[in-house]
Amino acid sequence: MYYIAEAFLHNYLLEVGVKKSLLEGKTLGGLIAYAEIYLMNKGAERFPLNHYKDIQQLRNSAVHPALATGKKENQGYDLSNLDCFDHIIRYFGI
Repeated sequence: MYYIAEAFLHNYLLEVGVKKSLLEGKTLGGLIAYAEIYLMNKGAERFPLNHYKDIQQLRNSAVHPALATGKKENQGYDLSNLDCFDHIIRYFGI
């Protein structure tokens, strides 16, 4: 889910005119930053940026180093956590 969302956002930014050289090597967090700048300047109706941020938070909580040390308990994930991804899929009409 994380990498698919990252690919969607990368392609979206290319389509709206962000230079490919600026996007090379960027992860989802970097792409979100570019999308925020673009949306602030140009705007886009109903773009699901908040859902991208939700996916990033889910990913970060799933790979947090404290989980490996036992300092943080794994909260587990279920289908309700995929709701943010559903909004992204609907936005792109897939």
